[in-house]
Amino acid sequence: MNKYETNYITKTCKKNKNRDSWIIKENTHEPIIEKKKYDKVQEIKLSKQSKIKVKHEYLLRDLLYCGDCKRKMQYKICKSGDKQRFLYESSGFNCSVFYKKRCKNKTYIRETDLNQIIKNEVVKRLKLIKADEAINKLNRYYKENDEEMKRIEEYKDEIKKLERKKSILYKKKCEEYITIEEFKIEYVRAKDEIDRLENLIEDFTKNKSNRIEEKKLKQLINEFKNGNSINNEFLREIVNKIEIYSKDKIKINFNL
Repeated sequence: MNKYETNYITKTCKKNKNRDSWIIKENTHEPIIEKKKYDKVQEIKLSKQSKIKVKHEYLLRDLLYCGDCKRKMQYKICKSGDKQRFLYESSGFNCSVFYKKRCKNKTYIRETDLNQIIKNEVVKRLKLIKADEAINKLNRYYKENDEEMKRIEEYKDEIKKLERKKSILYKKKCEEYITIEEFKIEYVRAKDEIDRLENLIEDFTKNKSNRIEEKKLKQLINEFKNGNSINNEFLREIVNKIEIYSKDKIKINFNL
């Protein structure tokens, strides 16, 4: 009961998705088959279902297009004969409308083969643009133009001035140019200001700790050049789309 909800105003009926509100009563009528047989059939059905449920995040997601009709390529996954395993080494891509006879591109290319082709081309591209030089220029520009870096330098200069002021105050006290009380007031004021500026510098430094350092950036670039750590997120940054005309004709449109 309560499995369906009826709207008497619009005269529509829809399924109640809140299963907790259902009222279930068992054995209300004579069954068509015995309960033992029913349970046995359910066990058989469950045994035939795939035991491995793994979400496969393929490398070229949302990047592949048919070279002829310009529609997206579809991913065709293969299963073992007993339907218990996914055969990713045999899975691949073809045009999404080929079976509907809207495209003449019959190309089917395996995912493993295509991944290797794209990785090799990306590595060539990274070497061509001299990524190391680009990283060095980016870091130099960042250090020269970053507002937080400028503030930190200003705070450090101010701290140096306050440290000199503390030394001058101490000298004036010793030479009795100012009283001990005046010295204490000005000294504490300078010290408090130094503490405040040091705390600000610490806060800015913490915010920058999340940013990738120059050494780390170079390490990542070298990994990419060697074909390692290339993932879908990285590819979508540097690749606009990949057009498949045939196994031997693949066009990569780079963003850089």
